[in-house]
Amino acid sequence: QARRGWRFAGWRELPGNLQTKVRLAMQADVTLTALFAPESSITLAIPGRQQAGVVRVRAKGPPNASLALEVSGDMTNWSPFSSSAANADGEAEWDVPLVRSAQFIRASLPP
Repeated sequence: QARRGWRFAGWRELPGNLQTKVRLAMQADVTLTALFAPESSITLAIPGRQQAGVVRVRAKGPPNASLALEVSGDMTNWSPFSSSAANADGEAEWDVPLVRSAQFIRASLPP
């Protein structure tokens, strides 16, 4: 079972096998190494009531990861807004000023 914020990514000695359970017919000593990778998905939410001209954005991603927030008026041209470290539960929050009638927000894991 992967720890919170991590996912099973396969077996080093069995490339391409993503099954968490494997059956082996052993005829010699065998070493199997389980590989785990950080969860890479991020979800955004706008919780509760908002203040005039400001929207609070909550991101949920990998625990303790650095999260970058970007804004756009057209979903083509994106501008950095802010970066924040997620807490141990993978959550981070920002207060984003609404500067356009249509504004789009996205979060990512910086490289």
